[in-house]
Amino acid sequence: MTRAVIAGAAETTFSRKSEKADLQFMAEAIRLAMDDTGIPKSDINGIVFCANVLPDDSSYMAEHLGLAVNWTMKADYGGASSVMSIARAVEAIEAGRADVVVCVGGGNRADFTDLHHDAVSPPIDYAHRSFILPYGYGGPNSQFGMVQRLHMETYGTTLEQLGKVSVTFRKHAALNDNALLRDPMTIDDYI
Repeated sequence: MTRAVIAGAAETTFSRKSEKADLQFMAEAIRLAMDDTGIPKSDINGIVFCANVLPDDSSYMAEHLGLAVNWTMKADYGGASSVMSIARAVEAIEAGRADVVVCVGGGNRADFTDLHHDAVSPPIDYAHRSFILPYGYGGPNSQFGMVQRLHMETYGTTLEQLGKVSVTFRKHAALNDNALLRDPMTIDDYI
């Protein structure tokens, strides 16, 4: 059996607003990853798009990027999309469906929606309509807020304890030139 490996990685600069379209960011990330690995574009024969704001037309997107692929996928798993894209790419490689798979994601939804391939609204499926929207769903932050509150009530977790995670993440972000938020953060700032 062929064993899959992660050969390289890349990221673009993060920004609050950009005049670039989603596909431009993804193309840049793919170019950077190819530079990191030394793998030429012609060797890429699989791609996973992990951005839940894009429509599921992965084969068109691959063609638009100039990739001749045997295997495509849209990984629409919310915050787990990047991890799941890697898991699905490993499965594709080990099953012999592809040799080199690029997992790419991201987006620029704040502005300039006319630059994007397609303007897509969030999916309003049965689960959202029946189990989330009735409770005042305002996006991932409110959903995680409910989970956080339950954890605090159940285990006595404090804001100070939760804040250590954000403070640590911010400290690590300060080391990354591509990070959006790099100014130091204290527990008081978090609270």
